[in-house]
Amino acid sequence: MNSQSNPFQLKKHADDILEIIVEEQITPNHKALAVLQAMTQKFPFVILTLNPKASLHPTLETIIPDLQLLGSLLIVATEPAQTPFPLYGIRTFSDIHAAKFRIRNERLIETIVKRIVSLPSFKSSTNKILRMLCNPEVTFEQIEEVTNNDQMLVNRMLKIANSSSSSNRFQMTDLKTVVKFLGIEGIRQILIQETFNTLTKVFVAQRDKMSHMRRCSILSAHVGKMIGLDLAMIGKIKAAGLMHDIGSLALSFHNSTEYAAAIRRVRNERVPVCEAEKDVFGIDHQEIGQILGKELSLPDYITIVVGTHHNLEYEKHDFISMSVMLANGFLNEQIEQISFTDYEKFMPTLAEEYAKNTPSQTDKKPYKPIETADADETDEPPEEQNQNLFTSARVCAFLKEELDNFIMATPESQGL
Repeated sequence: MNSQSNPFQLKKHADDILEIIVEEQITPNHKALAVLQAMTQKFPFVILTLNPKASLHPTLETIIPDLQLLGSLLIVATEPAQTPFPLYGIRTFSDIHAAKFRIRNERLIETIVKRIVSLPSFKSSTNKILRMLCNPEVTFEQIEEVTNNDQMLVNRMLKIANSSSSSNRFQMTDLKTVVKFLGIEGIRQILIQETFNTLTKVFVAQRDKMSHMRRCSILSAHVGKMIGLDLAMIGKIKAAGLMHDIGSLALSFHNSTEYAAAIRRVRNERVPVCEAEKDVFGIDHQEIGQILGKELSLPDYITIVVGTHHNLEYEKHDFISMSVMLANGFLNEQIEQISFTDYEKFMPTLAEEYAKNTPSQTDKKPYKPIETADADETDEPPEEQNQNLFTSARVCAFLKEELDNFIMATPESQGL
C-alpha cells in the first residue's frame, strides 16, 4: 500500500496469521487502528508490527488492551518507548519471527490440551463435579444430582474419606456425611485424587513420572507439617504436589520420543528441564500444565503451582508453592540426581513460619533428622535450634526419612 494514503501495510502469513505493519505513530483516528479493530475479530492471530518510527500514542491506553478480548493480538516493537503504557497481557516481541514462533507454540499447546481433555477418561462425573466446584455458589444438592447415577464414584469417595479420616470412631456411609465432615474443599481434593488416578491410566507409559508426582505430594505435605500449617493447608499442599507435573505428562503424551530425548539431555548434560523442553517443543511443562490444569477445572492454588514450580522469579510464591518446590527440588537433587530448581531462597521464610507455629519450650525435644538423633548433647538453645531447622542438610534428612517411610509402607510405589 502507498504509505502516504495508507501509512501501514497488511501482510498475510501462513496458518491464518495477519500482520499489520505501521510506519508512524498510531493515534485514535489513525486508519491502522480501525483496521486492527476489524481484523482482530476476523483472524485468530494478528501481529501489529511497529517499525522504528512507529509507536502507540498514550491516548490508546484504554483501547489497545480491549482488542485482546476480540482475538489474539501480538505486538512487535524493538524499543520499549514504542509502547509507552501497560499492555495488560498483550505479548510484545523484538521481531516478527519470535512472534510467529510464539503463535506456533500456542497452537501446539491448544492441540495437545484438546487431545487430552477429549479423551473419554476425562468426560466422567469426577470432571463434571470439579467444573461445578469452580462455582462458589454450588450446593450439595447439585453435587448429589450428578453422583446419583455414579455409585462407583460415591463408593470411591467414601473409601478415600474414611481412609483419610484422622479418627476411626465412625464410618461415613453416605455422601452428605462426607461433605459435612470434609467440606467442599475436602470433596474437591478427593476428586483431584480421582483425576490423578485417571492420569495413571491415560499415561500408563509414564510410570516413573507418576511415581515422582506421588512422592512429591507426600513430601510436600510433610514440609507443611514440619512448619506447623493447619490440616486444611496441608491438604492443599498435598493436592498441588500430586498434580504439579501434569505438563510433563502432556508433552510426553504428545511425542514420547522427543520428550525422552529432552530428558536424556537433562540427565546427561545437567540442562534444566524447562530449557531442554523449550529447545525441543518451544514450550515447557509449566506453561502447558497450567493450561491443562484449568481445562481439568483444577483450583487456582494448584494451577499456579503447576505453572510456577520452577520459576524462582515469580513474586507470589506462598507456603503451598514453596512446599512443593522444596519437595520437588529435593527429589530432583538427592534422589533423581538431575538439575534442580534451587529452593534455598525459601528457607528463611519457612524457618520463620516454623518458629511462629512452634512454642519455645526448653523441655521439648527438638525435631531432629536421623543422623543427629544420638547427638542430644548440644550447646544450641532451643530457639536457635528452631531457627537452624531449615538448613539444606537438615531438610534433606527429614525428607529422606519420610520418603523411606513412604516407600516401605507402599512398596508398589517403587517403579510406579
